[in-house]
Amino acid sequence: MEEHLQFSPNLSDYQKSPFDFEDQTIFAIKGWVKYRNLDYFIENVDILIDEGSVTKTTTDDEGHFLKTLQIGEHTLTPSYYDHTFMPKDTAIFVTSADSNIIFEDTTTYVLSGKVGGGQGGTPHGRFCTNCGGHVQPNWKACPNCGNML
Repeated sequence: MEEHLQFSPNLSDYQKSPFDFEDQTIFAIKGWVKYRNLDYFIENVDILIDEGSVTKTTTDDEGHFLKTLQIGEHTLTPSYYDHTFMPKDTAIFVTSADSNIIFEDTTTYVLSGKVGGGQGGTPHGRFCTNCGGHVQPNWKACPNCGNML
C-alpha cells in the first residue's frame, strides 16, 4: 500500500491557486554510535546533519541520538575528535521515522612502551622524562639525549 501526502484545498479544484504551500512534516530519526566489534556505545559524539549546515545532535551517555528532520534528503555524519567511523556518513531520504541508523567507531591505536621491574618490585633503573630512554638510578644525565636527571 503506497502512502501519499495530501494537501487541502485540493489544487485540482482551482485553475490558479492563491495559496503557497510548504510542507512542515517532521519525523524522528534515531540511532546509535558504538565501538566496532564491541557492545560499548559512545557518548558525546556529534551527529552533523547536512555537514552541520542544518544542525547537529549529540549522543547521550548510552550512545543514542535522536533528531527530528523535515521530509527530504539529509546526510548524517558522526564527528568525535580524530576518530573514524563506518560508515563515514549516511544519506537518508526522510519520509517516515527511522531508528536503524548505527555508526561504528573503527579507530584503533597502537600502544608501545617499556615495563620495568625487579626483585621485590624495585625497578632496575628508570626512564628519562625527556626521551623515555632507560637510565640507571645512579646516572646524572640520560646517555640518549643528555637530559639532566
